[in-house]
Amino acid sequence: MRGLTVFLSAAAICLSVPAQAEPLCACDAQMSVYFSPNGGALEAILSELDSAQKSVHMQAFHLRSKPIIKALEKAVKRGLDVRVLVDAEDAERSNSRVRDAAAQGIPVYSDGSHSTAHNKVIIVDGSIVITGSYNFTNKAETQNSENLLVIRSKELAGKYEKNWENHFSHSKPFK
Repeated sequence: MRGLTVFLSAAAICLSVPAQAEPLCACDAQMSVYFSPNGGALEAILSELDSAQKSVHMQAFHLRSKPIIKALEKAVKRGLDVRVLVDAEDAERSNSRVRDAAAQGIPVYSDGSHSTAHNKVIIVDGSIVITGSYNFTNKAETQNSENLLVIRSKELAGKYEKNWENHFSHSKPFK
């Protein structure tokens, strides 16, 4: 009985706390879903990066995929606003390709304000959100069980962009 009372008390407290999520109608959103290994996620990411016309804002826990780095480099050369936020600790690991990305002229910023900057998000042209468990690595494409969503929604992209800007504000240029 005491266990039930504790459970019900905890449930009441949790249910009385207002939700932090903002309501969003995804009625007009177009979504595509990909799974890995080898389920087309990398091709979807590369297609969106190659089609970008204005901006590519990215948050990456791991940035180790050579094809993605190459696509980001091409976007920079096309004159797009490309900025990549990376986890500060992961960026310093020996298998990270963050240093390579920065050397290719990709603006990379280190987010060290959190114990882990674990977001895996790409916002393209303020209207497309790419997100999911998919780390931007070769293993994510060829070995891991991952998921990736490509969502076409200006409203959703605006919310992600606002969050991205918040993280950008406390990130430092990667050196």
